[in-house]
Amino acid sequence: MPSIQWNSRYATGIPAIDAQHKNLVEVIHKLQHALETGHPHAETMEIMQFLLRYVDEHFTLEEAYMEHIGFPGLPQHRKLHEQLRIQVNALHDRLAHDEPGSAMELSLLLFHWLTDHILHDDNSYVSHAQERKKLQL
Repeated sequence: MPSIQWNSRYATGIPAIDAQHKNLVEVIHKLQHALETGHPHAETMEIMQFLLRYVDEHFTLEEAYMEHIGFPGLPQHRKLHEQLRIQVNALHDRLAHDEPGSAMELSLLLFHWLTDHILHDDNSYVSHAQERKKLQL
């Protein structure tokens, strides 16, 4: 899997959300390093614990922001967030049982989350905010 570096195309222009997205990039790096070095179970579980907290905090922040700007796509975006929550929780269970391939699956999920969800799905509410000049929380 290619290494991801934070760059301007991931930026939303919303400082609090960008800071959380940058943290996600750092976690992806940690997980990739763990996989390259034999992915010790304890390190992978630590990353998963962070991710469980991140999902709740980040999605709550994003959804509150979307409400603030009157984003009409909020109901659909909430569904996407719920799907990601389900995937993360399922992977947590698999990682807790140290199932083969689960750490790699987590890495792939995070990679696609960053490249698909942030670049495409999040861009829709960012465009809406830019049109209304409401980029601040």
